[in-house]
This record gives sequence, structure tokens and C-alpha cells, in this order.
Amino acid sequence: MTFDFIFVLFATFCLSFAWTRYYIHNNLICLFLSVCIVILCFLGIKTLFFDKKHKKIVKKQEKNQIDRLADYLSFLPEKQLSNLFLKLPQIADKQPKANKNVITFCENQQTKKLVLAFESATFGKKDFCQTIKQHHADQLTIFATGFEKDLVKTAQKAPCKTKFIDKTQTFFMLKNADLLPDLPKETNKLTSNFWYIVFDKSRAKYYLWSSIFLIFTSFLTFFPTYYLISGTILFFVAIYAKFNGKFNLKNEEEI
Repeated sequence: MTFDFIFVLFATFCLSFAWTRYYIHNNLICLFLSVCIVILCFLGIKTLFFDKKHKKIVKKQEKNQIDRLADYLSFLPEKQLSNLFLKLPQIADKQPKANKNVITFCENQQTKKLVLAFESATFGKKDFCQTIKQHHADQLTIFATGFEKDLVKTAQKAPCKTKFIDKTQTFFMLKNADLLPDLPKETNKLTSNFWYIVFDKSRAKYYLWSSIFLIFTSFLTFFPTYYLISGTILFFVAIYAKFNGKFNLKNEEEI
């Protein structure tokens, strides 16, 4: 990883020097500007990539898990769905009873119900009014993938107290209770292997070497612009191929 980082900085220096030399015909100034660009690049990569890489990956993984959990719960049979939420520590000791997608329990002499409505992609006003008519309780907690924006205002007019729990809150609620189910493995949406081959991590070094070759060659040709542009394009392709996670798969079975 250290060698790759140094190599990227070296390629950045070569690219910067070639472009500045193309416009400024003073080697000392070009050298100074190139060194400054490399330093800025080093600080930028360290701050924006290495220091935050883990956090970004975690957030992205959590977002994917949240979406996959919402899809999973939407297709889960009502009995299995209810059994999953019956294990929540908040209600497990309150003798809850499940009827299809509704869990009922008593707390502080109040009747409370959990309505599991994950079958609706967006829980709207019509769904809410129908739920209120069907289920009478002192407090309703509705779980759904998402809710309409103005639904909170509508809920204020309802005859009972209502709470809304969306897919994100549901994910962390189940995660904190150690109840997250084993989610199906996410399949790749791309049907072609072309981009996986082009942007494979192992090809990055070849792109980078080609980029450096074209940059140095630009000093020897009568048409440096084309070499510089081609070298620059290959440079950014190499960087993307090296650090992207989308097209870098562990093995061919995942394609």
C-alpha cells in the first residue's frame, strides 16, 4: 500500500511537471509548482481518503444493509415478521400477542400496538387512516419502509398517539437488540463483465506505467498535447481502478 501511494505521488509529479512545462518554459518554476501540487495531493489523499476511508465504507455498508433489510422485511411472511419483532427487549417481557402483522401489549395500563407495514414502499395518508380504523389502541407504533412527509401533521389529528419508525430506525433497533436477520447476498446489477475487467485493481499499475510513458514521451514529440491528454486520462483511470470498490471483486464467482 505504501509503494502504491508513493508511486501515485510520483506519477502526480510527472503529470504536473509535464503540464506546467507545456505552458511555462522555466524548469525551476515548473519543478517548484509540481512539488507544491504533490504536497497538496499528499495532504488531500491523507485527509480525504485514508483518514475517512473506514468511516465512508462503514456508512456505505450500513446504507446497503438498511435497504436490503427493508426489502427482506417486505417479503417476509407475516408470522415470521411478527416473531422477529416479538423478540425486541422493549416488549419481550410485556406478554405481547401477535395477530398477523400486529403486535399488541399493555404498558402502564395503556394498550399499545405495533403495526408492521413494510409491504408499503411509502406509507401514506390513505394507509394511515385505514390503519387507525382497523386498530384501536392508546398508542400505535407504525413500522414501514418510509413515510410521506406530511404524515406527522395528519397523525396529530388522529384519536390516538402515533409513532413512526422508518427502515433506518428499524435497522438500528434490530441491530442494537442483536436481532438482525441473515440478509440474502446482494447480487451485482451489471450483467456484463466488461467494466469489471477494465477497472480491475490488478490493471492499475499498467495504466499508471503507460501514463508515465506517454508523459515522458510528450517531451520528445512534435505533438505533445495528444500525449499529455492521453497520459492524463490513463492516470485518472489508473487511480480509479486502484481505489474503487465497485469493480474490484474478490473472485470471479461474485460476477
